[in-house]
Amino acid sequence: MNPKVSIIMSAYNEVDRLDKTIETVLSQTFEDFEFIIIDDNSTDSTRSIIKKYGFNDSRIILLENKNNIGLTKSLNKGIKLAKGDYIARIDAGDLWDKMKLEKQIGFLEKNKDYVICGTQALYICKDGTAIGKSWFGVDDEEIRIRFFTRQGIYLHPSIVFRNTGIYYREFFEYSQDLDLYCQLFFKGKFYCLP
Repeated sequence: MNPKVSIIMSAYNEVDRLDKTIETVLSQTFEDFEFIIIDDNSTDSTRSIIKKYGFNDSRIILLENKNNIGLTKSLNKGIKLAKGDYIARIDAGDLWDKMKLEKQIGFLEKNKDYVICGTQALYICKDGTAIGKSWFGVDDEEIRIRFFTRQGIYLHPSIVFRNTGIYYREFFEYSQDLDLYCQLFFKGKFYCLP
């Protein structure tokens, strides 16, 4: 049986930030997921850390790039492998609230006309001190207005979107999230959990 969610993360030389990120994913109250981690040909022990967690949790799938191909192409490799109805994004160094997936999947399951659900974010220093909170639009109309007036709509690692066959366009080495949102605008409504 396929998992409900495919979580995708690309990592390159993230040895100092990887453990906490993997642990925050594995501690989710919503457990029906696969966690696809693409090692982008790291030169440190990133791959070993991923393998250590994968040995203890079969939901972790490691893809190893033979060459460093960059974030956009690595994410597409993960999406191509994804079996879930939904795709979630996280980056090394990011942490999730333990109920994040449960809330987002719950919203998307009840609201079939929505294609993506993001969350607000808490900005935290290296020492663990919270220094601020994001404020993104909540409903579809406000999110679209903010997007087209060049205001932020989501932090990319906060999103969960329906697996509709959309990929990142690989000529976008940067801001691939904004292009993804443009493609998703044609697929359905946007929401951000308050």
